[in-house]
Amino acid sequence: MTLLMAGIAHAPQPKGMPLHDIRAKIDFCTPFKPRILHTDDRAKVVLVCLAPGQAIPPHPEENQAFFNVLEGSGVIVTDEGELPVTAGNLVTVPRGGKRGIRAEGGNLVVLALAVL
Repeated sequence: MTLLMAGIAHAPQPKGMPLHDIRAKIDFCTPFKPRILHTDDRAKVVLVCLAPGQAIPPHPEENQAFFNVLEGSGVIVTDEGELPVTAGNLVTVPRGGKRGIRAEGGNLVVLALAVL
């Protein structure tokens, strides 16, 4: 059996390895609410869906983070300053670094991975 998602064929899902349909989980809530897709003792994966003007204020985190912009445009704030981002960009923030996200000009969808 083959699973077809977004035009891409995938092998059957191995037991114990969840497959997430990211597109089906996109939801722009007011107030903003992150969607935790996975968490364990080594990593946390969060889907961030921000409507225009919504933001996660800059804050320090002890974990390294990766932000993969899936849709839209906005700004990711790090210790280096404000970084404009669009779909297809990947931003890495080191351990202990400040991070924040803001949607600008439309909806913003980001897949965030924290390495614990």
